[in-house]
Amino acid sequence: KLGNVEDFCRRWGRDYDYMLVMDADSVMDGAAVIALLRMMEGNPRLGILQTNPKPILRTSLFGRMQQFSARLYGSVFSWGLQAIFMGHASYIGHNAMIRVKAFAEHCFLPVLSGPKPWGGKPLSHDIVESAMMARAGYEVWFLPDIEGSYEELPANILGFFMRERRWMRGNLQHLRFLFLKGLRPTYRETFLNGSLGYVSAPLWAMFLLVSAYGMIHFLHHGVLAFGSLRAIELPMTMLLVSSLVFLFLPRLLALAVHLRHDKAKTFGGKDKLVISVLLETLFSFFFSPLMMAYITRVTRSAMLAVLAED
Repeated sequence: KLGNVEDFCRRWGRDYDYMLVMDADSVMDGAAVIALLRMMEGNPRLGILQTNPKPILRTSLFGRMQQFSARLYGSVFSWGLQAIFMGHASYIGHNAMIRVKAFAEHCFLPVLSGPKPWGGKPLSHDIVESAMMARAGYEVWFLPDIEGSYEELPANILGFFMRERRWMRGNLQHLRFLFLKGLRPTYRETFLNGSLGYVSAPLWAMFLLVSAYGMIHFLHHGVLAFGSLRAIELPMTMLLVSSLVFLFLPRLLALAVHLRHDKAKTFGGKDKLVISVLLETLFSFFFSPLMMAYITRVTRSAMLAVLAED
């Protein structure tokens, strides 16, 4: 897609003021497109207008679970991002209106030097393009309140993992843009946060291994005395509480927002919404370790590839 968009801009970009970028599985209705066009036409500072596409058309259990969580939690998360980033939001690569001249002048990305996965063509190029647009003085808006913007999610775990592998490599490449001159702090934070999100998987795996070894060692040698328990009681409690907060607070906030503003009817009613949240939470307990193991393996392979090239 990166090559196709750049080729269009080079060949025919001078004939158009704006372009609507979509994926193969994107769907947008006419009212949404016109709303984006009117806003872009009325504000010359805008470089990218990004909608929040809603996931649709999934029928498998995995697909429906991902679709449900994206619709419920993603809507609240999107409003939070808009409040934080304001006019310097991220671009997700599709379902967005773009000012062609500004994009062609400032957002074409070079092939990165060095071995893959750190080098080569930028994979998660869209986030970097939004950073380049803001670096040139334009604004990037994320519009969660625009209706009529849709996309499809992976229907099974295999497709989900393939997408995550590409995103992981692309996000690790973002570390090379972290100290780019003229970059706004918002995008530096986005690059760093996106990269650390994948690094957390092998850190979690190492934490589990160390914890399991420590517990087996204590039990085997019989040194888990009362004094040692008191010594680790506070750190263990803090870790448990912080984990519960990060795991459950986003779900509870999203549930509260939908119940308070009478949005539960779009999920079949309040009772069905609460039951669905409980089922999705249970599903995530089993899926998260699979995700951790897969990302850890891919990260290990990427590091070994780099070391082999060196």
